[in-house]
This record gives sequence, structure tokens and C-alpha cells, in this order.
Amino acid sequence: MRASNVPVAMPYLMEPADMSIPEPETEEVTKTRISCDGGNLGHPLVWLQIDPKIGYVECGYCDKKFVLKEDAGAGH
Repeated sequence: MRASNVPVAMPYLMEPADMSIPEPETEEVTKTRISCDGGNLGHPLVWLQIDPKIGYVECGYCDKKFVLKEDAGAGH
């Protein structure tokens, strides 16, 4: 049995923390073959190929999206 003069701990109510994940970076490029090293995140250098029919490719390491500019040629 609890004594009546013992304070009861009240749960601390606080605002929920912002746990959202920022959107991956997007970069417009003029060539279909590009490289990614993760920038500030850092990862091994990878080479990516953009299919001109699709118009973009995403890095498998950092999810950065490379978008082929509309006026870009299909050159390397």
C-alpha cells in the first residue's frame, strides 16, 4: 500500500521529435554516364548509367537521384 504523502511521478509530456528523413539529393546532369561517391555521406565511387527513355537513375548507396536534363544529348 502506498503512503498518501508520497508524490506520484507524472509522465513528462513533450512534443514529438522531428524524426523525418530528409529527401535524397537530386542533381540535373547533361550526360548519361555519371559517377557518385556519396558527397558528404561518403561511399565507394560508383558509375551509373541513365537510360534516356527513363530519364534518371538513383544511386544504390545514398539514393541520390541524377536526372538527365531535357536538352541533354545521349553522350557519355
